[in-house]
Amino acid sequence: GTVRLSVMGMADRPAEDHEIRAMRDLVARCMDEGARGISAGLIYPPSRYQSLEETVAVAKAAAVHGGIYDVHMRNEADAIAESVEEVIAISERSGIPAMITHFKIRGKKNWGRSAALIRRIDEARAAGIDVTMAQYPYTAGSTFLHVVIPPWYHSRGVDGLLRALREERGAIKHDLDTRMDWENFSQSVGWEKIFVSSVVSEANQPCVGKSISQIAAERGHADPADAAFDLLVEEQLAVGMISFGLDEADITAIMRHPAVSFITDGLMSGRPHPRAYATYPRILGRYVREQGVLSLEEAVRKMTSLPARKIRLRNKGVIAEGYDADLVVFDPDTVIDKNSYDDPRVHPAGIAHVLVNGVFVVEDAALTGARPGRVIRD
Repeated sequence: GTVRLSVMGMADRPAEDHEIRAMRDLVARCMDEGARGISAGLIYPPSRYQSLEETVAVAKAAAVHGGIYDVHMRNEADAIAESVEEVIAISERSGIPAMITHFKIRGKKNWGRSAALIRRIDEARAAGIDVTMAQYPYTAGSTFLHVVIPPWYHSRGVDGLLRALREERGAIKHDLDTRMDWENFSQSVGWEKIFVSSVVSEANQPCVGKSISQIAAERGHADPADAAFDLLVEEQLAVGMISFGLDEADITAIMRHPAVSFITDGLMSGRPHPRAYATYPRILGRYVREQGVLSLEEAVRKMTSLPARKIRLRNKGVIAEGYDADLVVFDPDTVIDKNSYDDPRVHPAGIAHVLVNGVFVVEDAALTGARPGRVIRD
């Protein structure tokens, strides 16, 4: 997305040959400078405007340097099967290892599709296509509220999008109600399941923690979309959101797959998603100790060596001579998440020490203030 933005801005059109060459050159330069690969958020403009052919061409530039393609799929709801096929096609045609970031299935009518989707990924893997997945263990996701606006309005830039939110509400509402050719959160989860997690202004701080439906009722709007539009205009688009729409059974089915690694994907502003503070303790406490979904060893592998290998971190991910001393000392009998959606900034229990490059950053469950981390460029 950043590469396309640098070359084409927010243009919603196919890339021309000279623009694809410019994007490939940018990717090659970034890989030479130490990038691990390329990423794409295909529900977010301008990545949303990329075609399969353009993505394959750009991905090849990263593939020849050993990079990966880390992708938020184009659709995680009704069109999720087609989105999986797109990722498989990109990996197959470009030769790049692909990782589906926070692999999940959104919307109640799509719950239970994990088994079929995993079978399709396994078929691709058996055919030699390197597709893996990453996951966080929660039934809610988190992003920015402007994602609820159809992507064809975003191509106008920030000022044009804000103008549309003020002056073209009827057209936007019509698209929200009738078009499903994009990741339409208002339809897949509903306004009552979309909660505001952050704003910038003091005036709108009371909105944090409330659903769009609640805010609409308080403001006297008959249509919750108007509350969303108002907030986006008032905050100049800087509104975070948490949306509930995933199924626990799908989460555990995905979690068991050997090619799934664990991630936080945390946004830290406002009242953040609890995953930012407690993803790994939640897995170790709830899914390993309490539910037995995974063995302790398998959970640790999915947190350490598996993702380290995926992005070629040569001295990370295992405890071995010559590797960086990145260590976490935890009690498997007590480690657990202690936070919630209402109170997310609570540290987990059961973690005694954390070392980064051999230096204590947490000692006896207290932060030391040390910051020994460094950028990895090789």
